[in-house]
Amino acid sequence: MAHYDYIILGAGAAGLMLARAMAADPWFHTKSILLIDKDQKDKNDRTWCFWEEGEGSFDHLLSRRWEHIYFRSSNINKRLPIVPYSYKMLRAKDFYRDHLDVINRAPNIELLQDTIEKIEENDAVVSVTTTAKTITANVAFNGLFNYKTLMGQEKYPVLQQHFIGWFVKTSEPVFDSAAATFMDFSVPQKGNTRFMYVLPFSETEALVEYTLFSDTPLEDDEYEKAILNYLQDDLNIKDYTVLEKEKGNI
Repeated sequence: MAHYDYIILGAGAAGLMLARAMAADPWFHTKSILLIDKDQKDKNDRTWCFWEEGEGSFDHLLSRRWEHIYFRSSNINKRLPIVPYSYKMLRAKDFYRDHLDVINRAPNIELLQDTIEKIEENDAVVSVTTTAKTITANVAFNGLFNYKTLMGQEKYPVLQQHFIGWFVKTSEPVFDSAAATFMDFSVPQKGNTRFMYVLPFSETEALVEYTLFSDTPLEDDEYEKAILNYLQDDLNIKDYTVLEKEKGNI
C-alpha cells in the first residue's frame, strides 16, 4: 500500500492552488505529495468571475475584464462604473494549464486520475480508497464538497444558485462589450429570485445566463426557454449561433 506525507483530494481551484504553493515552498520539497482527481483537467468545465481592486495574481490568465456593469429591474436601468474595481473572468482551462505546468515539474508531487470512493481517518493515518487502490497519508486535505450533508438535514433551509448559460455569437454587433450585465431582474420572478447575467466578450459574442436562487433546480428546458425569450424579446437578437453551453449549481 502506497503511503504519502500529504494527499490532496480534488484538483479544483483549492487543490491546485495548494499543490502549487507546496511546489514553491522548499519546506515541502522533501515531502511526498499525491494529488487525486477523477478528471484530466484539460477541459473548460467551469468559469470563475470575481471582483478585484487593481491588478491581481491571475490577471495574466483572464479571458476578459469589465470596468462597467449594467443593473436592471422592472423600474431601474443603469450603467455604472466600478473603478477602482474590475469584474474579472477566468476560465478553468487556462487556470488548470497554468497550475499544472508548475505542479508537473515538482519531482515530489504525483498526480492520480481516479475516483475517490471512501475516506477514513484515525489517530495515525488517513486512508483513501479510490476505484483502483487504497492509499494512506499522514495528512489529507479534502477539497471535495459533499452536498448530501446539506440536503440530509432539515434544520436550515438550503438555497441553491443554479443556472444554464449559452455562449452565443450574433451576426450583427449588439452587445456593449465594455459592460457586464450584473444583474437583470426584469425577467418574471415566478416566486423565486431570478435574473439574467450577460458577459459580453465583444460586440458579437457573449455569455447569456439564466440564474435562480431557490430551493430546487428547474428542468433544463425551462432555463433554455428563458434564455431564448430574453435574446429575442429583450435584446431583440434574431440571428445568432450557440457556440457552447454551461450548467451549474452552487
